[in-house]
Amino acid sequence: MSLSLYVVGWGRMGSALALQARAGGVRLVGALSRHQSSIARARRAGVAASKVQPRSLAADLVVLAVPDGAIAAAARALARVSLSPGATVAHLSGALDLAPLAPLQGRASLGSLHPLCSVASSETPLAGASCAVDGDRAARRRLLALARAVGLRPLSRPPRDRTRYHLAASLLASGAATLADLAAEIAASAGLPRREAERALATLLASVAGNVSRLGAARALTGPVVRGDAATVARHLALLDREPDTRALYRAVARAALALGGDGDPRGRKAISRMLSRP
Repeated sequence: MSLSLYVVGWGRMGSALALQARAGGVRLVGALSRHQSSIARARRAGVAASKVQPRSLAADLVVLAVPDGAIAAAARALARVSLSPGATVAHLSGALDLAPLAPLQGRASLGSLHPLCSVASSETPLAGASCAVDGDRAARRRLLALARAVGLRPLSRPPRDRTRYHLAASLLASGAATLADLAAEIAASAGLPRREAERALATLLASVAGNVSRLGAARALTGPVVRGDAATVARHLALLDREPDTRALYRAVARAALALGGDGDPRGRKAISRMLSRP
C-alpha cells in the first residue's frame, strides 16, 4: 500500500525511522521539531521540517517521535490540527499504551509502534529488528505497512504488560552498553588501547547476540562460570577486591548464569556457588 508519513520530533528514533521509511518507498511529508539544530539536520536530509505546527496535515500516518512524557501534550496539540480523513496517529513508546493519544479519539485511528532496537543515531539500521505494533485495525494496517517499508519484523502480538516489556528491553539495551563500557575499561587497564578494546568487545557482543538468536539464552552461555572453572572465577573476584561496585555486578551476573544451568563440572559449579554466597 502507498503510505505518506509526517513525523513529530526529529530525534534519533524519529529521524532513523523516517529516513529509512523514505528509503523504503514511504512518502515523507515533513517533520516538526522544537529544536533548530534538529530542523537543520532534517533539512540537510531533504526533509521539509519546521518549528511551527501546521494548521492542516495531508498525511496518512502521523508518528509522535517524542519522549514518553511529551506524548499526551503532542496529542493535544495535534487535536487542533486538521488531519486527513481516516488518518492514523501513532506513538513510538515501548512503555505506554494508547491512553496518551486520547485527545485524538474519534478524529484519527490510533496506534503505537515500538522498534525493539538500540537507536544511537539516525544512521542506526532498523531493518531486521523486531517491533511491537498495537492499535485499532486501521492503525495496525498502516503501521504494519510502515514496518515492512523499514524492514522491521512485527511481534506476533502486542505485549499485555507494557511496563514489563519495556523493562526487558531497557535492561538489555542499557545493560549491554553499560557492561561493554565497563569491560572496555577493564581491557584498557590490561594494556589494550581503549578504542581497539571497544571494537573487539563489540564483535564479542555480536557473537553472543547471534548465539541467543540461534540457540536461546541458556544455551548461549559460555565462560568460566558455566564451565565450573572455580579457579578462574576466584582470580576474577580477587582482582575486583578494590572495586566493590564492579565486584557486586560480577557476582550478580555470575549468580544469574549459575541459575540458568549448564553442563559444566558440577563440583566446580558448587565451589563457585559457595564463593558467590560469601559476603
